[in-house]
Amino acid sequence: MNLKQPLTVSEQLLKLKEHGLVVESDQEAKELLSRVSYYRLSGYGLQFRISASSSKYCAGTTLVQVLDSYLFDESLRSIFRIYLERIEIYARTNIATGFSLAKCREEPCDAHYHDANFYNKSGYDFIMNSLEREERHSQDSLFVQHHKKRYENRMPLWVMAELLSFSNLSKLYSAMYTSEQISIAKMMHTKPATLRNHLHCMSTFRNKCAHGARLYNSNFSFPAKLGKKYLQKNPGIKTSSLFSYVIVMLRRLPTVEYRKALVAEIVALLSEYADRIDPIFIGFPVNYLPLLWNETR
Repeated sequence: MNLKQPLTVSEQLLKLKEHGLVVESDQEAKELLSRVSYYRLSGYGLQFRISASSSKYCAGTTLVQVLDSYLFDESLRSIFRIYLERIEIYARTNIATGFSLAKCREEPCDAHYHDANFYNKSGYDFIMNSLEREERHSQDSLFVQHHKKRYENRMPLWVMAELLSFSNLSKLYSAMYTSEQISIAKMMHTKPATLRNHLHCMSTFRNKCAHGARLYNSNFSFPAKLGKKYLQKNPGIKTSSLFSYVIVMLRRLPTVEYRKALVAEIVALLSEYADRIDPIFIGFPVNYLPLLWNETR
């Protein structure tokens, strides 16, 4: 089967109209399509289709309505990126410190370079291979040059951690022995199984936000670990929803101030779009407000 033929911006606009979308200004629509691809924009129109299998829009649906969903999602990602960065830095700090204090106190202080100190050796090897690529990509960085020259291309774990992607940082934690996982989890006020899950969730979340992936009207493939009691008390919450990932964010942020600030920004954005966006399309339950504020205590 042949792939679809590429379309010019004018042809893309015509296709939107053929699908029943109301376009008030052709010029503004063309300018939009030159900035945001037809494919990306169409994902924000799914809720306005007459059915899940149809490309036709419900009567009266406008391009402005689709654009509102897109702009809301853009603002939401912008909020999340700041707090995901804080979680990532917090995790880097505690994972590097916890392992180093447990394994790297005795000279030559390089236990993190030996797979004998890790339970999942294949996972550890994957991370170290990825690290070599990151070192090559960052060869102009002063701290990389310094450790190559002075320490025979070795570096303390707290330096190495700065080169690891959030995903590989998550894998590094999961590759450790239980004793180190427990120590680090205690430092981050949780349990190992929960932290393993949350690090994976947050690294996935961070990648989505960093690459402009759609959060609106979509789910995550990896379920978040929120606790049996919490889910029994709130049976309407789906662990693959954006709301569940937001709850994980709140639980992994290092300070109450950060948690309160995140909730305040989410609430403000939802208030700004109250007449245009239904929270159900980001997986938020009807009682999302008390649930969010409850996580800031």
